[in-house]
Amino acid sequence: MTLLEECRAAIARASNTSRASIWFSALTGSVAQRSATAESDIDILVVLKDDSSTEQAWAFREAFTAEYVRLHLSTGRVPDLEWPGEVIGPRELEATLHGAAFASADPLEPVSADVPFRYWLSMFACCIPLTGSVDRLHAATDGAADQLLAWALDRYGIEEIGEAPWFEVWRLRQASPVFLASLSAAVDRARAQRHHVVPSQVTLVPPLEERRLEIAYAAAAEASRQKATPHGKRHSS
Repeated sequence: MTLLEECRAAIARASNTSRASIWFSALTGSVAQRSATAESDIDILVVLKDDSSTEQAWAFREAFTAEYVRLHLSTGRVPDLEWPGEVIGPRELEATLHGAAFASADPLEPVSADVPFRYWLSMFACCIPLTGSVDRLHAATDGAADQLLAWALDRYGIEEIGEAPWFEVWRLRQASPVFLASLSAAVDRARAQRHHVVPSQVTLVPPLEERRLEIAYAAAAEASRQKATPHGKRHSS
């Protein structure tokens, strides 16, 4: 199986276990940007449907965390036990695409690096479809790229956006074909109509983020169990 097929299978198993409904999922991070090394962790973003209950969302988060760890250990990679993938709902998606990644305007300034909306915006701007609605994922990618372009245009002309510190601020590599494609499409849209972003007043921590310590603990426990399993493979970092 290819890595994409492995990711899709892991997400399907987590969904079947929890009975949660998935809107779409995507591969993001260094793997999507083609800058990953053999041991880079695999960043996966999952958006659940709004008909998933809180209990189903948490059940999926638990099952997905276990699958995330298994995926890494089975492919010889080192899982990020502190941030084992991202699982969000429609409200978090809506907030991410409507200014929650920014703290102020004129010029746009991103929120602090540890606020999830900031890295979710980066993830949506550069990702590869895995499961679910490709159209919804593309709409999210367009929305994220438009916001990031608006941020760049506050500082540079449309012909100089390559000068923006994309990696330093957003951890996005301009050399990435996936990000370059989404940014180029945003530029084409902006030439017809410039996009303005109004920072959102969202201050609440998303429900699943409130349990981040539990998520990290579950990931560490699963990694320890997998490495101790007689039939499992232990991979060094």
